[in-house]
Amino acid sequence: MKILSYEVKVYVLQDIPTDILMQKQCEIIDTCFANDAVWLRWHKKNQFKQYSFAGLIPLEATKVYGEGKVYSFTLRTVNEELGQLFMSNLQNAYTPFLKVLTIQSKILPQVQLAKIYTLTPCILKTDQGYWRTVMNLDAFEKRLIENLIKKYNHITNTKIDEDFPFFSHIKFDNHKPFAVPYKNIKLLGDKLTLMVEPNPSAQKLAYTALGCGLLEAGSRGFGFCGYKFA
Repeated sequence: MKILSYEVKVYVLQDIPTDILMQKQCEIIDTCFANDAVWLRWHKKNQFKQYSFAGLIPLEATKVYGEGKVYSFTLRTVNEELGQLFMSNLQNAYTPFLKVLTIQSKILPQVQLAKIYTLTPCILKTDQGYWRTVMNLDAFEKRLIENLIKKYNHITNTKIDEDFPFFSHIKFDNHKPFAVPYKNIKLLGDKLTLMVEPNPSAQKLAYTALGCGLLEAGSRGFGFCGYKFA
């Protein structure tokens, strides 16, 4: 697996309140698929999308990203063909809210990780809504690990041995869930820190999380991960 990481510099054409920021970033990324029938079908298909992205930086204390200002965000993918699409189609892409100025690429090195932590809320979807209403922490942790294992197996076309400890400690970095607008509803999510075990399988899953996000809807901006080296 190889993670391609892109720094995307954008110009804000209209004020963007924080609560709709992820939606507006999705719109600019989605322009990459609009003019290619094959990629558009791929994008519309209900499947694991193999990319994730962070919010804009620098952060705005006012909770509004201002018209006329320049910001940047990180976009990552484990799919080389998708990375090529981003490089060719994001340059100079624009929507009513954002215009891309530049995009620079690098490979995210696969090094020993001490911890990973979400910079955007991660989402675990259930039929009953927020996970805390229907499951305990053990069930949450199991779903989190199973989700990463499925992603890793899909990306590498292998089946990882599932008998290993992934993390030694999990910490919720929020006191109450984040409510994030998504498809005319609000999803409730959490920000997590995981202390990653040093064994090879745990390190593979942590690296997968850096490329694709933690838990669900990484391609919509949820569960984007930062990291600290061991």
